[in-house]
Amino acid sequence: MSNKPDNEQDADGVLGRWSRRKVAARAGDTPPELADQPVTSEPPADTEADDARPTLTDEDMPAIDTLKPDSDVSGFLSPGVSDALRRKALRALFHTSRFNVKDGLDDYDDDYTLLQPLGDTMTHDLRRQNDRLAERQRIKDEQAAAESETAAEPSDGLETEAPSESLAADSAPSESGDESGDESLDPPTNDTPEDPPRA
Repeated sequence: MSNKPDNEQDADGVLGRWSRRKVAARAGDTPPELADQPVTSEPPADTEADDARPTLTDEDMPAIDTLKPDSDVSGFLSPGVSDALRRKALRALFHTSRFNVKDGLDDYDDDYTLLQPLGDTMTHDLRRQNDRLAERQRIKDEQAAAESETAAEPSDGLETEAPSESLAADSAPSESGDESGDESLDPPTNDTPEDPPRA
């Protein structure tokens, strides 16, 4: 049993026929299969009909207001019609109910200004952001409280005058030789540390 076909053309296969046609095209010869077909020298009838039609202008067109959904707007596409009138006619055509249909696939059809509330749902990122804001507010409150405490304390000059007056008052009993007077000579201790003066 042999796999070789009897016909030589079938033996070449598709690639062989393609190769022969390619070589013939380079040589300028037409393949015999294409040579048998008659060459038509007549142009199609549509081009003759187009040449016979007069060129329409703006004056030949109906008013845009009179166009109905089933009106023929092909005359507005004539080369003699101005671009402005052509745009008006096409705008009127596309605003009819036949063409003005939203299919729901356009991204810009939705109104993104109407946001649905999340309700009680709080995402992880939102919770972290709220925690950050709460921490910042707590730090600001602590700083404001510390500043108000320092502003409420008397100045350093007033604190130094008060102990010297108390020492002068306590020095009188110590002259009598009482031990309790010796203890009163020590300056009073202040439990709160003093802040350094601010410039």
